[in-house]
Amino acid sequence: MRPSGTRSYASAACALLLSCTIGSHSYARVSWHWGAGSQSTKALTASGGKSVYRSAISLNGANADLAVFSFSDPTTQLIARLKRLFKDADFKFRGGRMAFCLTNDGSTVLRMIILKVSDSSQTLLIKVEQTARDYEASKAPPDKHLIREVPEFPGSKPSFYAKNKDTEFQIAASTAPAAPADIAAFYANTLSAQGWENPLQDSASLQFFVKGSAVCMVMASRQERTGSSSITLLHKTHGVK
Repeated sequence: MRPSGTRSYASAACALLLSCTIGSHSYARVSWHWGAGSQSTKALTASGGKSVYRSAISLNGANADLAVFSFSDPTTQLIARLKRLFKDADFKFRGGRMAFCLTNDGSTVLRMIILKVSDSSQTLLIKVEQTARDYEASKAPPDKHLIREVPEFPGSKPSFYAKNKDTEFQIAASTAPAAPADIAAFYANTLSAQGWENPLQDSASLQFFVKGSAVCMVMASRQERTGSSSITLLHKTHGVK
């Protein structure tokens, strides 16, 4: 199923970004009322969820399935419903507009993210589903940089990679023992030499580049605890689904 319109595409992109943030948090073992984890989509639809988007994705090189559902329920009511549907699911929620849960029945792992963008909007449920084997493989950071279209910063170490196989949207995170300004200068010079253009007035922490039908964003920020910098690269080719 493909997204329809800007709103659905934004939901899919948000889902991919959010799946990057929850990492390998502790999980609850669950017994699904609908049986195996492969039935989770059917269970959510039967429970009132409207399927908005679905795509195969890659997390650190391992396969995963991304699905987005919309519900009319407020966040607290949806959490209560999901706890009944997915027995013992332990959602992390302290109020606000987002909650998440990671569940594992030994064969299937589900990441479920609840997002309420505004008081008047539908409540989104973002589901990332993997086999237990793929989940274990995705917990380890990549052993090399996986965005081939953008050069790696010299001496940087990859920490996370995700790709939406439907839209070809990629996000990669790494760390490097360098200042954000040095990282920004490297990408400004290197990408410019490769034919990328920088149409916006940006800073050392955020840069935006365009080359033909492709766009790239580079974000760099200092890690106060380690003194190193975090680097985030986003790459997308226009017109790909």
